[in-house]
Amino acid sequence: MTYNPNIPLSELSPALQQSEIQTNFSEFSTIFANNHTAFNTFNQGDHEAIIFQSKVFIAPGVSGNYDVLYCNVVPGVASNQLFVQMPTFLPGITNFPMILTYNTVNTAGPNYQSFLPSAKLQSNSRGPYLFFFGSTSNIAVNITLSPAPSSLLLALAVPNTTVSGFPSHTATNIINNSTFKIISDTASGSYSFSWMAIGLA
Repeated sequence: MTYNPNIPLSELSPALQQSEIQTNFSEFSTIFANNHTAFNTFNQGDHEAIIFQSKVFIAPGVSGNYDVLYCNVVPGVASNQLFVQMPTFLPGITNFPMILTYNTVNTAGPNYQSFLPSAKLQSNSRGPYLFFFGSTSNIAVNITLSPAPSSLLLALAVPNTTVSGFPSHTATNIINNSTFKIISDTASGSYSFSWMAIGLA
């Protein structure tokens, strides 16, 4: 069966088109249920998903006081991402588009990864910022981030345990774009460190 937008025909009585009208109602319900809550259910007709078409273009720009949501490519990222561009609030300063999504997150641990919305300053800039965090009780082993960022901008560690009532002196050493080491010359015995890192996708 196929939905026919030309039914009912104006020159015929609806009684003569009963089968076609019933087909259209059936097809409309089936088609509408795609990405919507189905008819005759709680919240019927509500959107369940919004699909942004894949586009390759520069930011569409804004008009009036409206924000613009659109999907676009990000160099070095496997799939298209969602962007927002807001109106310019300060005279003479452009509000560049911001990347709102990233195609990978790690909630399984032990090293967790998410992302931070970030402004796309130029058409060829990369993004977004990746946010990593976790904890360790073995600082002899380097911490390797996954997915590997293109550059590691920041790595911080905080002691969770104390030595003689004082927190351990703690520093980090960034080794490469995806690896860093926690350094503490006062940590001894049983100890634990929480850490976070920010890198560019």
